[in-house]
Amino acid sequence: TRQRIGYVPADLKFPDRMTSIDYLDFVGRLCGMMRTARRARLAYLLRAADLVADSSQSIRFLSTGMRTRLAIAASLMHDPELLIWD
Repeated sequence: TRQRIGYVPADLKFPDRMTSIDYLDFVGRLCGMMRTARRARLAYLLRAADLVADSSQSIRFLSTGMRTRLAIAASLMHDPELLIWD
């Protein structure tokens, strides 16, 4: 069921020491995506969320808006059938 749903909670929590790239890669691995598909999707979502310039910066230094865009990108990482954005 988890692989069919993309979820963004109201109270966003991210690992402090990860970058946006690391986090999206981690989410893709959790969803069982192959490395090549994961990397291509990750690059696409970073561009779509306008996070490319800050993608190597630790998530803890991102603004609230950037964290929200990262959460949305993560929810779309595995191209889910259903999106739940709280």
